[in-house]
Amino acid sequence: MFPNYTKESCVNQYLENDILMGNIRPYLNKIWKVTRSGGASNDVNIFRVKDGIDSDFLYYMLVNSKFMNYVMLTVTGTKMPCGNKELILLYNTHLPSLPEQEKIANFLSAQDKLIEKEEEKLSLLKEQKKGLLQQMFV
Repeated sequence: MFPNYTKESCVNQYLENDILMGNIRPYLNKIWKVTRSGGASNDVNIFRVKDGIDSDFLYYMLVNSKFMNYVMLTVTGTKMPCGNKELILLYNTHLPSLPEQEKIANFLSAQDKLIEKEEEKLSLLKEQKKGLLQQMFV
């Protein structure tokens, strides 16, 4: 049915601790640090760390609005805008030492965990309020 279709041409392998970024409509900021190996379409940029770079630090660097602003400068197309992969790879930033990267990433990760806990509390309070309102107006 699709004579030119091969898995190799449509799927790129990613590994645990790689970071994936959706390349179509990059302003949606779909960035994910993977926890297992798998495959991604060609519309997904796969970032793999090299020696001297902490994967958590790279993740936080990529979700930073400064990086996203740079990506948006590389976009082509209007209906389904895509980032330019070659230009994205040319992004230049200051890279602290590995121990400093780890400290920064650990701090930001702790903040994320705190935010998650507070969001869970908020969700529970909303559910509690919803239940109370249903009991009040039976």
